[in-house]
Amino acid sequence: MSGSGAVWTFTKTLAAGNDGSFTVTLAGRDRGGNALTIQPTNRTFTVATPARITVVSLNVDRNVVSRGQKSIVVTMQLRNPGGASAQLTLGRLGLKFNGQNASQAGFKVTTPTSPAIITGNGTASYSFTLEAGASALTGALALEADVAGTDLLTSKPLVTQGLATPPVLTVQSAAALTVTEIRLARPTLNPGRTVQIEVAVSNSGAAGVGAGATGVQAALKFNGATTGFTISEAPDNVRTLAAAASTLLTFTVSVDFNPARLGVKTVTATLAGVDANSNAAAAIVNTATASLKVQNPVPPTLAQTGITVARSISSAAGQAATVFVDQKDFVVRLAVTNTSPTVGGVGLRGLTASLKFNPAN
Repeated sequence: MSGSGAVWTFTKTLAAGNDGSFTVTLAGRDRGGNALTIQPTNRTFTVATPARITVVSLNVDRNVVSRGQKSIVVTMQLRNPGGASAQLTLGRLGLKFNGQNASQAGFKVTTPTSPAIITGNGTASYSFTLEAGASALTGALALEADVAGTDLLTSKPLVTQGLATPPVLTVQSAAALTVTEIRLARPTLNPGRTVQIEVAVSNSGAAGVGAGATGVQAALKFNGATTGFTISEAPDNVRTLAAAASTLLTFTVSVDFNPARLGVKTVTATLAGVDANSNAAAAIVNTATASLKVQNPVPPTLAQTGITVARSISSAAGQAATVFVDQKDFVVRLAVTNTSPTVGGVGLRGLTASLKFNPAN
């Protein structure tokens, strides 16, 4: 070679689908046989397989949600199995109902700042926040990963591979509690006595209502207040309600001796409960009421008497005895009058009496 420069062309073939490298080494002598000074003597070239994106996983932090539920977290894990780096231009969560796009069906997706580059054989994650609106579609919601980008070396679009079976999120109508009926064991209550009150509650939502402190609660009120009333709840009241289920909450109520408590009271029940999916307060409908009359005790009254004398004996033949009933201070008194003009008195045999009272309140 003579002159100020030269060009050599080399061809190197690597196996398809594999990363690799090759090195070009230059050496030589001048015409006088002296070794040439070459800078650099070696040059290494790296060959990378094209970047591509594989969706490794798409995970949601729960399987069942309710309408109105917020902060549903979906995590997308991506991997670039290629040797070249991938420049991401799109990372989006797709929603589908029965194969149809559901992005406008009452759901809101918040997408964070996406990772810009995934290096060769590297991974990256997206974290989305999903919110189901109050009127969101209910049923099976399929979640899909929508990813796009380019190969950093070639600027060609990335080849992406999604999940064979996308995860499914079940969306339910939220728990909704209703007081369907308030039942009184009797319509009156005397100071010093008790009355049993039952509150019938139903759940019209598809989501259940939690147990314990998050389960169904009912607070009784009398004309909107509880002053003077003592309310005890049955320990075996069932607080957990499944979808379209109902329960009966039982209470025992008494009232103190105070004239201010007397009168007709409107009994109401204020409900509370927590949606088992979202941990949000369940919707409440308090419509049913009942009337309770608080009154002083009323003694029993005699409603019916029946008294017969099988045989009467008197000092004078043919003279009969008179028997009557008088009701005073809850004591029934029987008196016998001697109608005979002859002194001697009257004797009774076979006396029977049947008494029926109106009950006390």
